[in-house]
Amino acid sequence: MMTFQEWKKEQLKDPIVRLEYEKIQLEKMLAKKLAETRIQQNITQQELADKVGVKQSHLSRFENGKHAPSLEFIQRVASGLGKQLHIEFR
Repeated sequence: MMTFQEWKKEQLKDPIVRLEYEKIQLEKMLAKKLAETRIQQNITQQELADKVGVKQSHLSRFENGKHAPSLEFIQRVASGLGKQLHIEFR
């Protein structure tokens, strides 16, 4: 019987699967980073949502990985946290 890690490794050999997997991982990393920054600044989801002009539930869905945000949304959240968004290609 194949373990999950073995199955995952096999699936990631497919370029389409790998691309989607990497996209999801990037979204998760971004949501985690913004949530960590919000918590470090001792700002509630509601306070940040008010600053950004969105509903708290929308921010919550983003932080929990249940919503893939637009670039505009990410920029607004970063600005609400007093941060600048930088994107680079590696």
